[in-house]
Amino acid sequence: MELLRARALQKVYPQARGQGIVALQDVSFAIHRGEFISIVGPSGCGKTTLLMCLSGLLEPTAGEVLLHGRRVTAPPREMILIFQDYSRSLFPWRSVLKNVLFGLERKRGLRPPDRVDTARRALDQVGLNGFETMYPWELSGGMQQRVAIARGIAVAPEIMLMDEPFASVDAQTRAELEDTLLDIWQAGSQTILFVTHDIEESIYLADRVLVLSSRPSVILEEIRVELPRPRHQLVTREESAFLRYRHHIYELIKSQSQKGPPERGASHG
Repeated sequence: MELLRARALQKVYPQARGQGIVALQDVSFAIHRGEFISIVGPSGCGKTTLLMCLSGLLEPTAGEVLLHGRRVTAPPREMILIFQDYSRSLFPWRSVLKNVLFGLERKRGLRPPDRVDTARRALDQVGLNGFETMYPWELSGGMQQRVAIARGIAVAPEIMLMDEPFASVDAQTRAELEDTLLDIWQAGSQTILFVTHDIEESIYLADRVLVLSSRPSVILEEIRVELPRPRHQLVTREESAFLRYRHHIYELIKSQSQKGPPERGASHG
């Protein structure tokens, strides 16, 4: 069942002089319920701009975003956006538990004890059981990002948009967070749209990878990742199919540093 659709999205940032900067030229794709979609592309190609348009935080210059067939004109309740900069998205004056409770405080139909139970379950899902009374500044970067993820999943959104959420942590923590996210996704009913600059990460996590061109962005290719689940950090990344996906996506992105965006290609499986 189709959940989210971007239709001919264009975003132009106006300038005092000139015609403005075209970040997104003509971006169209659909996401079905329960899918895990990764988005990759050259640096500065408009990946964050795309998420901001999808989430209703930024109005596209042209085109539209549809959620359940309805046009998105403001941030919808069914959607959560998790940013890369976890240190700025958490409230330093609130404990870990109270940070996760923040998204639940306006949720109707939940009594205060139920909100606490829901927040504790979310913290347990990300491996932070026992850290409820600590404050963000007392935690490592990886633990802070786990709090941000817990706050997102606690409100049970239909779709989570994630903007390079693991880019600022070390390699080992990144691998742990990738597997934590996959466990949460496979155990629940969320749909995830995950922006990353890491090609291997995009393949490891996703059902499909959308490859964006350099600015002004179009979708170069939609690549269906036909790797078995559950995935394993060592076994999956050593499979010959994984290496072929990595090579293909790398060549697509590399081509963008050598010439302008080519015509959009067909899906690759």
